[in-house]
Amino acid sequence: MSAVRRCAVRRTKIEYGTEPSQFGHLYVPRDVLDPATPARVVVLVHGGSWSVEYGSTIQTAVARTMAERGAVVWNIEYRRVGEPGGGWPNTGRDVVDAIRALDGPVREALQEQEVDLAAVDFSTVGVVGHSAGGQLAVWAVGKLGGADRLDHHHHRRRPGGGPRHGLRGGQTIPAGPHGAAVQ
Repeated sequence: MSAVRRCAVRRTKIEYGTEPSQFGHLYVPRDVLDPATPARVVVLVHGGSWSVEYGSTIQTAVARTMAERGAVVWNIEYRRVGEPGGGWPNTGRDVVDAIRALDGPVREALQEQEVDLAAVDFSTVGVVGHSAGGQLAVWAVGKLGGADRLDHHHHRRRPGGGPRHGLRGGQTIPAGPHGAAVQ
C-alpha cells in the first residue's frame, strides 16, 4: 500500500449571498497547486434534514482531508429550517447560488490568494451531497441544466462547443461567464 501525500491547507470563509447562512469555506492546498496537473474542484453539500441542528461543520474533516490530498474544496452552508428564509424553496436556491459562486466569489478569493487559476480544473467539478444534502445536490445540478449521462466514457460536447463544468456522476451544466462548468 502506498502512502498518500498530504499538504498544508488554507481555509477561507466566502459569502455567496447576504443572509447569515449563505457562505462556504474554501479549502485550498498550500504550495502544491501546479498548472501542469490542475487540482480538481469538489463542492460539498452537508446533510442534516435541512435543520439548523446540523451545519457545514459536519463536513469539515472531509473537506480538509480532500484538500490535504490536493483538491480545491468548497464546503457550503445554506439556509435551513429553523432560521429566517430557511426551508423550501430557499434552501434549494441557496445551493444553486453556492455552486454558481464558483464563477464569482470563489474565483475572486483564489485570485486574492494569488492562486494561478490555471492550476485549478474548473472543467470537472464534483458535487457531493451527504444524506439530505444529496437531495439538494441532485436538485441543484438539475436546476442548473444538468443532464444525466449513463455513458461516462463518452464525453459529449454541447452544440457549438464551448467550455463545460463537470459534475461527477455524469451531470453536465453549461459554463458560466468565466468558463467554469459542472459535469
